[in-house]
Amino acid sequence: MGEELDDLDMNQLRSLEEDLETCLDSIRERKIKQIVTQTETYKKKVKSSEDQHRILIRQLVFSCSPLSLTHSLSLSFIRLFLYLPIYAGDGQRRRAPPNHIYGFRVQPSHPNLQVPGYGIHELRLA
Repeated sequence: MGEELDDLDMNQLRSLEEDLETCLDSIRERKIKQIVTQTETYKKKVKSSEDQHRILIRQLVFSCSPLSLTHSLSLSFIRLFLYLPIYAGDGQRRRAPPNHIYGFRVQPSHPNLQVPGYGIHELRLA
């Protein structure tokens, strides 16, 4: 392999190298175009799936009776799944959860650990 190149002079070798580079560039361009096309197709499919999921969730929530919506699991279900994806200017999808999603309540029956009687200086061995 390569014996055919022994007879070629420098100009012919340079011409052969340029032809190889041109062919490689065209192959790269076709491959990149194919990858970009596939990526765009998959992004469209994902967006379509998310839209369909959001529609189905809304249909599920609105088809429930009002009594079942008072259940705390149903309410948390609504809070978690009904917020819409936000598309940034660069095309990236970002989800924006509602501000109240991380809120919690403290029950009044819990003792306040700041009152005297619970401090370290109050601990004694019996």
